[in-house]
Amino acid sequence: MKKRLQSEEAKKIAISSLGYDHGINLDDIDLTRDLMTDKEVEKIFGISYRTLCNHRKKGLIKYFKMGSKTMYIKQILTMDILKIYND
Repeated sequence: MKKRLQSEEAKKIAISSLGYDHGINLDDIDLTRDLMTDKEVEKIFGISYRTLCNHRKKGLIKYFKMGSKTMYIKQILTMDILKIYND
């Protein structure tokens, strides 16, 4: 139960820190598979680290920090990336 509580708390913190109001159901997020690091984002979307940093700096993609790591929630990041490259 303690692990589940910590996981639910982490989800709430991540969603609230992203400031994203897209009706994302916290139950649909699995932190073991839905969190992505910079390296994973670069590889999956085929963008450079510099491009990723520029998108973050411009506020085009949502992210949050866990300690010193920059993390992304896959569903939100996908929507942000699609918006950037389809506008």
